[in-house]
Parts: sequence; C-alpha cells; structure tokens
Amino acid sequence: MISSDEAKDFIQKHEGISITKSQLDQFSEPYKTLGLITINQLVRDYSEHFADAI
Repeated sequence: MISSDEAKDFIQKHEGISITKSQLDQFSEPYKTLGLITINQLVRDYSEHFADAI
C-alpha cells in the first residue's frame, strides 16, 4: 500500500477532469450513480424517510 503522502503527490501531478451529468447518461444506473457521487452531483429526495420517522 502507498502512503497518503505518495497518494497526494500523485493526485496533485494530474489534472482534474470535467464531467457533466449528461455525459453519464450513456452508462448503466450503478455506474451513473457512482459518477454522480464522484462529481458531487448526486441529489436525492429523503423526504419520504422523514415522514416514516415522524
């Protein structure tokens, strides 16, 4: 396993990529969900869970 310092150095050497939600549409649901999580664009409606708790 590599150290966290080695991982940070590796990440800093590489440019980030820019991906939009529409570019993920071609993938299956599990990969699309993973992509949305990765680009911090996953939006879920949790209101149905709150109703159960009340």
